[in-house]
Amino acid sequence: MTHVALTVPDVAEAEDYYRSLFALEVAFRDVEIEGQWYGLRPDSDWRAADGCTARMSALARGPFVLALEEGVAADAGRLNHIGLRMTLENLTHLRIRAHEHGVEVEENRADLLAFRDRYGVRWEIGLVAFDRPASMGAGARTGRWWPQ
Repeated sequence: MTHVALTVPDVAEAEDYYRSLFALEVAFRDVEIEGQWYGLRPDSDWRAADGCTARMSALARGPFVLALEEGVAADAGRLNHIGLRMTLENLTHLRIRAHEHGVEVEENRADLLAFRDRYGVRWEIGLVAFDRPASMGAGARTGRWWPQ
C-alpha cells in the first residue's frame, strides 16, 4: 500500500487532528488558485494560503502516508481512494482484468491505472513508490509554489 486518502470538509482542521492523533509530519500541502494546483512552500503553513482553496495535505511517518483531500463525503463515506504499488507486469495484467470486469477507468497512464470498483471505491495502482512523500505534491511535481 502506498497511501490512504480521506475526504474531509476542512483540510487544515483535519491536518491538525490527524497530525496529533497519529504523530504524523506534513509531507506537502496543495492549494488551488483559479483552477491550477500549487504546492505551499515547505516553510509555509496554511496561513500562507489566504485567498486560496486548501485542497490537500499529505501527512507521513515512515512508509505510511495519509492524504487529506478537501470535499464533501459522498455516499461511499470519507474514504477517498486507496493507492497501491505494483510491478509493470502486474499492472499490465490488472488493466486486462479491469477491462474484463467493466470497471469505470478514470485515469489510464503508462505508470498509473485509476478506477472505481463496483462499490464506488477508487483505486490508484501505479509503479511509483511513495518512499519520498514530499516529492509527490503539486509544488515538487510542477514547480508551482505558493506564495510565489
